[in-house]
Amino acid sequence: MSKRLPGLDESATIYRDEWGIAHVRARRRRDAFFAQGYVHAEDRFWQMDAARRRVEGRWAEWVGAAGVESDALARRLGAAEACRRDYEAIDDEAREIIDAYAAGVNAWLGTGAPL
Repeated sequence: MSKRLPGLDESATIYRDEWGIAHVRARRRRDAFFAQGYVHAEDRFWQMDAARRRVEGRWAEWVGAAGVESDALARRLGAAEACRRDYEAIDDEAREIIDAYAAGVNAWLGTGAPL
């Protein structure tokens, strides 16, 4: 299937094989990473959100008392801040890729699909 998503410079082809695994093809690197972010969110947003909460020290919001120790460690280590510092330290090419991927994730979120 070929999808025209807001935010793509050109179209990207997203093919799902017999197991439902997405394969992305695009002419532009930015479009490929945008589409990858889109299908990743489409398939695994719950897992992406869970990982974000763990890094931010907010896992206990989902799992209750069982997540408190993990949250305390993530906050003590400053894991979220380290991620932000890493992003600031990467070169423009890597930042472009990450930004395109995140834009694809946000495009999927903008579809209103149930979380």
